[in-house]
Amino acid sequence: MVRKGLLACTAALGLLSLSAQANAATLTASLDQTDVNGFGSGPYGTVTVKDISGGVDILVQLASGFSFVDTGSHTSFAFELAAGSPLGTITMIQPTGSPNYSVVTSPSDSPYGSFTEGLSCTALCGNGGSNPTPPPLEFTLIGSGITTASFVQNSDNDHIIFAADVILGRTTGAIGASTLVAAVPEISTWAMMVLGFAGLGFMAYSRKNIAVRLA
Repeated sequence: MVRKGLLACTAALGLLSLSAQANAATLTASLDQTDVNGFGSGPYGTVTVKDISGGVDILVQLASGFSFVDTGSHTSFAFELAAGSPLGTITMIQPTGSPNYSVVTSPSDSPYGSFTEGLSCTALCGNGGSNPTPPPLEFTLIGSGITTASFVQNSDNDHIIFAADVILGRTTGAIGASTLVAAVPEISTWAMMVLGFAGLGFMAYSRKNIAVRLA
């Protein structure tokens, strides 16, 4: 009975964890688009957007060797919010300290067009590629009604949700993401569920066999 209870609790914990992840949505986008031949094949990074109280947390990771820059015609990181969404209040998490990234409204990242809001690393990296800022980039975006569902494709060119100005070696240019999808639940969550239900199934099978032998 004790073992059965433990297995049931394990399965329940897995279900609760999945439920919590569903309620606090986490979406990811692959920065897999570019017109810069020198960057090679993607993906060049990822963007993870997670619902938090009053808004979202945004984490931008880049592939090995890439860093953020701001070359003037591009903005370090830009995103598109759905029509009617407020421009949220941005609070930096990474990198920490001051001076830091500055908020930009109506930023652009050619060839991907313009966006509703973004961040410039000019205070950290200057204008150009001489002083790149390494990843990650993380910040919160707080505003009435802003959730993971607020991020949409822009209306320009390739319909991009997120874009970034990056450098690899001496080559600079823009990368973009056009698709935002639900994140895969953590492996530990699935493991708890599988272990719990498999154990309960095995115990039920064993009890049935014992009942058959005693009949």
